[in-house]
Amino acid sequence: GEASACSFDTCALLMLPEHYREAANQSKIHDCGYVIPKEILVPRNYTGPSNLGIINSLGGKPVGDCRSSFTTADYLSFRDTDKNSELGKQYLSPDSAVMVEHLFGDL
Repeated sequence: GEASACSFDTCALLMLPEHYREAANQSKIHDCGYVIPKEILVPRNYTGPSNLGIINSLGGKPVGDCRSSFTTADYLSFRDTDKNSELGKQYLSPDSAVMVEHLFGDL
């Protein structure tokens, strides 16, 4: 699927057995299902090395609540060209499943 636009609720519905969905909702930290804004990655009072947000080889175009995850990332790479030019500097990276198949074939 397109992780860049998948909401938390959609992810829970499609990926989890029904008996785990309530527990997932109680642990929810953001409305985007697969990526979160980088400021959520560490506690506010964290004083260690700087916090870097890396989003690698995703497909689709970020929408809604997922958009803030992409605008705060330090490094972006997408599977598709020119879909996300408004997000600033980004890189093109092939889908990892495609690359594994290309490098290792049908094992």
